[in-house]
Amino acid sequence: MFQHFLITRFNLKLEEWQTTKKGEPVVSEAWLKNRFELFNTYCLPSVTQQTNQNFKWLVCFDSETPDVFKTKVSEISHSYPNFKPLYLSASTNIIDVLTAEIKLYLTSSDTHIITTRMDNDDALHKSFIETIQRAFKSQDPFIVDAVRGFQFIPGKKSDVVRIMNVAYNPFLSFVEYCDNFQTILSRPHLEWHDTQHVILNTQPLWMQVIHDQNISNAEKLNFPETNDFCANNFGNPKTKLKSEFAIRLSTIWSFFKRVLIKLKIVSLL
Repeated sequence: MFQHFLITRFNLKLEEWQTTKKGEPVVSEAWLKNRFELFNTYCLPSVTQQTNQNFKWLVCFDSETPDVFKTKVSEISHSYPNFKPLYLSASTNIIDVLTAEIKLYLTSSDTHIITTRMDNDDALHKSFIETIQRAFKSQDPFIVDAVRGFQFIPGKKSDVVRIMNVAYNPFLSFVEYCDNFQTILSRPHLEWHDTQHVILNTQPLWMQVIHDQNISNAEKLNFPETNDFCANNFGNPKTKLKSEFAIRLSTIWSFFKRVLIKLKIVSLL
């Protein structure tokens, strides 16, 4: 059998996490306040409503997180038992911490673990965990790649939803033996090409949220807009979808904007 762990890095001091895409400092109190709002709006409800709750959610926080936010974390862990906060110092190796924590939950009957990565401002379809676990096979290590998802850009008047098909995306899962396991965070999500790869080309199973505080993600104009989107499946009932006519107009503008970007007349950001 297996144990499944969803892993989220929340506010760790990482070399690649210094500023947002707008050059604003990451992990400041203002950033944390905004990030908790995003987490509570999109990420947390999508995980708590998973149809299959047979997993642990390891969420990694910086040990110097201000007490006001540690209180929020404690409240979440008390209300949702699957939520397991881990506090790491800047000098701590995250893989070592994850390895020690995961071993606490393994039993003598477990042969494999599944680790799935997820960012703290994104969301999962309610059947994500169930679908990943259905792909489990008792075999040598392999990646499970749910390639279809949505990009969600909240707006004042209407939201933009784009349908995406991306391999080696930030929602990868890694199935491996319990002995000497590495976890999905042992490599960046784009660096698993040498590992056996199982593609799940099913319904869209994840939602990437685009906002001003993103560290690197931006709206992908090359993916088509859609209003064939049920926000409730992602734990977010508040959406303002565009009409078909508005999407057609937006598609035309996106085409011209992509041309202008290539000509360096406008910025993607």
